[in-house]
Amino acid sequence: EYDLLLTIWLAGGKLVTREYLMKEVMGYDNYVYDRTIDTHIKNLRKKLQNQDMILTVRGKWYRLNS
Repeated sequence: EYDLLLTIWLAGGKLVTREYLMKEVMGYDNYVYDRTIDTHIKNLRKKLQNQDMILTVRGKWYRLNS
């Protein structure tokens, strides 16, 4: 989760795709487990106690809401 948050943070407000996070952060080459990212993002939102801090755009892009 930390690596996901850091990757999204370092994107500087740009959108990051689920596929990018799956490949670069999680190390998955196929996207059979694409709900894995969704679960980690859900957990991060709970831990951050701000549901709007990480935005989801059209179900597959993420960015930090500043």
